[in-house]
Amino acid sequence: MEFTPIKRQKIYEEIVDQIYKMLIESKFEEGSKLPPEGALAERFGVSKTVVREALSVLKTNGVIESRPGSGNFIRKIDGGSFVSSISTSLLNKEALIEILELRRALEIEAASLAAERATEEDIKKLLLINHNLKEATTLEDAIEQDFSLHESIFHATHNSAFVTVFISISSLIKNAIKESKIKSKKIPGRQLEGVREHFEIIEAIKEKDDIKARDKMRSHLENNELKTLNIDIKKSKNIFK
Repeated sequence: MEFTPIKRQKIYEEIVDQIYKMLIESKFEEGSKLPPEGALAERFGVSKTVVREALSVLKTNGVIESRPGSGNFIRKIDGGSFVSSISTSLLNKEALIEILELRRALEIEAASLAAERATEEDIKKLLLINHNLKEATTLEDAIEQDFSLHESIFHATHNSAFVTVFISISSLIKNAIKESKIKSKKIPGRQLEGVREHFEIIEAIKEKDDIKARDKMRSHLENNELKTLNIDIKKSKNIFK
């Protein structure tokens, strides 16, 4: 088992990231015992304090458990709870791009299905949530309302498989929305622009125009991606083609 020396400002996050990658690559199995804190500190080239910070994050996320007198062990994690335990803040830019690509693949099709199947109650709910987003005065409220709107579009597909997939990656989607909101705060008028884009999506769903719903969702997600990743839209017209 090999560890990579740390070269990052928030050092404990790199440790967490490496352990996640080892889990993904099956280098750790359920019930595996992690090396002692001192050994981890030596292998990562950091202090024990940094290692304890990383272990604390892993415990909070339900990835490891401490057994008094025995050490730290990998817990049993199913696919959904493992995905939900990963924070966007611990992902590098390439991983964030992959999450955004996944959102695009799922949400564009979800908008199309919602246009075919949404009920009047679904439409009313979407409009109410979008209104609440427009009126949001705090970052936390804006994140919750934005997330709720996208979640409701998945429910409006009336496809249980779509809803199940959304639930399994909901933490990643919420963190991607949070990342977008944080960046958007620095762009005058972006929140209202996002509300208008949502309204256009909802209108397409209400009109039962699946092609228009797909186009409007694609445009909305692309705008969010470009701003989240600090890309100049004018120079990136064909980046998603």
